[in-house]
Amino acid sequence: MTQGSVFIAENNGVVVGFANGGRERSGKYKSFDGELYSIYLLDEYQGMGFGKQLFMAVVEELKRLQFNSFLVLVLKDNQARSFYESMGARHVDSIEVDIAGKKLTELVYGWEHINGHI
Repeated sequence: MTQGSVFIAENNGVVVGFANGGRERSGKYKSFDGELYSIYLLDEYQGMGFGKQLFMAVVEELKRLQFNSFLVLVLKDNQARSFYESMGARHVDSIEVDIAGKKLTELVYGWEHINGHI
């Protein structure tokens, strides 16, 4: 996974989503050694369990690689926030990011113990 493993969700042979993760990239969050880099599902497949399966695939891979904790960054206005909260994440930080010249707030959610509350 540290080399970019990607997990794919399929429905009847059609790719409907993906997720990946690895070592925490910023170096800013010393309490977290892993990171969920991305998780994406086509809108029409959200709420059907695919997101949870992708999430858990990344978590299991992080465990296998002996990470003890992990985080995810999500835009404040992204509805996925509730998904991470339902998976036991806690709010760690808020940061300002510049995307295409627009200032946005990104929230950092974390799981301090990869074996707990997931």
